[in-house]
Amino acid sequence: MSSTLIFIFITMVFVAVCMVAIPLLKKDTKKTSYIIILTFIFFSVSAPIYYLIGFPQSISLLENQSEIDRTIDVLNVRLSENPEDLDALRALANSYVLKNSLENAFLSFEKLISLENYENPNTLADYGEIMVNSGDPSYLNQADRLFERSLQIDDLNTKALFLGGLTAATMEKWSVAVKRWQVLLEQSPPEEIRNTLENKITEWTNLSLNDADADGYSVNVAIDSNLITSLVDYPEKVLYIIVRDPNNKRPPLAVVREEVKTTSIIINNSNAMMSGIDLKTFNRLEIIGRISLSGDPMDIKENLSDSVIIDSSVKSISLKIK
Repeated sequence: MSSTLIFIFITMVFVAVCMVAIPLLKKDTKKTSYIIILTFIFFSVSAPIYYLIGFPQSISLLENQSEIDRTIDVLNVRLSENPEDLDALRALANSYVLKNSLENAFLSFEKLISLENYENPNTLADYGEIMVNSGDPSYLNQADRLFERSLQIDDLNTKALFLGGLTAATMEKWSVAVKRWQVLLEQSPPEEIRNTLENKITEWTNLSLNDADADGYSVNVAIDSNLITSLVDYPEKVLYIIVRDPNNKRPPLAVVREEVKTTSIIINNSNAMMSGIDLKTFNRLEIIGRISLSGDPMDIKENLSDSVIIDSSVKSISLKIK
């Protein structure tokens, strides 16, 4: 990789750091340590993550301004002949990024994702990445929505998981950040990345507990990716997360329905099966993660579930379904 490309990459990462850190610095000082750690993540994790997911699409072999301008002219001529040339639109968008003409880059991406009917997870993740790297905090929400849409199409899109975790955490959507990075963690990243992911997941889980009601429980359910693949022919499948009294198992105290994938949720009194139930009045609780292939909560298969009995003072629970 040339020195120019390295400089571009470092610059993009630095801008992303500023976008995340500056808005947080305007908030209370309790966030200071979080900002420092998040800044560290961008520099220490971004490089190896980009090794895995590929360098930003905007980093190309265009080494100087005149060559970028010539390329843009050629691509515009090509698009005048065929306005639906997806490869040319993608190249044009990335060329505008290198030229720092973000308005034109965004317009090109908008045309591209429209022609793709918002169904290409990689384009959506690339567009979100460019928004993050733009350094404009006003784009943060839109970037996060692009990552979310990308993951709805491809829930293992590494770029959307990584950057989407960071955008969600920046917006203090802790449970969403945890959910995205848990999936990333299951993709067998290098050890230096794994440790950072695990530490941040733990921190964000604790922050999500602070945001939950006093009676809330953070439940992380990890589902083996091979199992998910094997269940592709069960379109009605549902993941149920259930809280019940171990001394009186029926009916359950609280239930949450989720899509069958690795997830993290807060379950509390708002999910109670009957009015008047207060989870914090129970000394012990059983937490269950169960996959129903038919979607029926009574469709019980023990090999598709995991459970644990906890003291009710425990606020964070991890389950694994293999």
